[in-house]
Amino acid sequence: MNISKNRIFNPYIYCYTTPEIPGHDGWCKIGYTAYEEPEECVRKQGLRVSVKTVFQWAKPAVFENSLHESFDDHLFHDYLVNVKGVERKEDSNYRGNKKPEYFKITPDQAREYLNEFKDLPNTLLKNNSYTLREEQEEAVNLTLEVMSKEGRKEVLLNAKPRFGKTLTVYNYCQREKLKKILIVTNRPVIATSWYNDYVKFLDTDKYIFVSNCEEVRKKHYCLTRNKWERTENKDKYNLIEFISLMDLKYSKWFGGQKDKLKEISDTKWDILVVDESHEGVDTFKTEIAFKHIQRERTIYLSGTPFKQVASDKFEKGSIFNWTYADEQEKKANWDYDIDDVNPYEDLPRMNLFTYRLNDMFKQSNDMEEADDKYFDLNKFFESSNGRTLVNDSDIDIFLDKLAYDPHYPFSNPEFDSLINHSFWLLDRVDSAKALAIKLQNHPKFGQYKIVVAAGDGKID
Repeated sequence: MNISKNRIFNPYIYCYTTPEIPGHDGWCKIGYTAYEEPEECVRKQGLRVSVKTVFQWAKPAVFENSLHESFDDHLFHDYLVNVKGVERKEDSNYRGNKKPEYFKITPDQAREYLNEFKDLPNTLLKNNSYTLREEQEEAVNLTLEVMSKEGRKEVLLNAKPRFGKTLTVYNYCQREKLKKILIVTNRPVIATSWYNDYVKFLDTDKYIFVSNCEEVRKKHYCLTRNKWERTENKDKYNLIEFISLMDLKYSKWFGGQKDKLKEISDTKWDILVVDESHEGVDTFKTEIAFKHIQRERTIYLSGTPFKQVASDKFEKGSIFNWTYADEQEKKANWDYDIDDVNPYEDLPRMNLFTYRLNDMFKQSNDMEEADDKYFDLNKFFESSNGRTLVNDSDIDIFLDKLAYDPHYPFSNPEFDSLINHSFWLLDRVDSAKALAIKLQNHPKFGQYKIVVAAGDGKID
């Protein structure tokens, strides 16, 4: 297996024609590639559908104004249609937000328009148009449906990294015409992603981004809370405010001791967005703090909301799920006849495996007869002191299975050489420490460096 650890990001807009296809005379295909040479990309597309392609030109997809940001073909397509009035080919086979990439234009004219587009001033590029992917659209629709009902208006977007949760939330807020949006997180560093998507996708003359977080407070389009308070005619703007959960909990207006953030308590928010909601949210202090936020609805965002899902916090139908398995399925089953650019193509392949403990121990498949510990990892790895495990002898068998049974990766030479790092997730600090001691003393796993990323990090 050859694994490429990095690839050069080199975005291009390219143009080609397909003269052999009936009805394509006078039409150009305008596409985008970021990780391979444009001519090679065009060649592969022709081979995929058994069509002769004639490469016309390719130019770097980078603005030449002071932004110097890259862009994709969707933005340029919108410019061709909405600004230049170029006809776009219609095709009933395209579903959802997918649109054909054929335009009635000569290659030379298309290149001239691209040069104009690349030179647009910054002020015309602040509010980039975008098209939600199918799964993002589903997430927005679920949120719209839940929020339209009477009663508790809470939604959990359980989506893996790179899903685009910030853009999805912004899109929902735009559709609902929400004017006061509060974003809270236990990880202030993600303020940057909220700010970047705000600048990229929202109208910065209509929405104002306010935050005192160090990561964004000096950004061009960000106002500190003090500057926002001094802003005239605030009612004509929509407010997006990003704050730290720690700051919130320290405020006396939210259960803490410090005299700060009274303005957050006084404001009636249209929506509260809790990002990375699995981190530091399920605590008594946080619960008190959130009760003091006046709002009509709440969206929780997380890629690993295991506790929240298990606690039955959310009503049926109020959780949107998008997992690695969903992403891999999209990648594998992409319909290239509808759209020859697969947005999931560059994502890495992931293999997910599970083991049945009762199979490993040859226990009965009948849950009535099998020991409970084989159906509950917390019970299986139970420890009362952080040094020894209650099911010590069973865990010896479990580790030996992983280490020496050829059905499992650690004992298979083909895979074992690839496992330089593995992550073992347990529910209790005591369990993690006790298992670490067990691993250190194991003939196979003792060859690894064991790191305890729980509690104080100490094994003994």
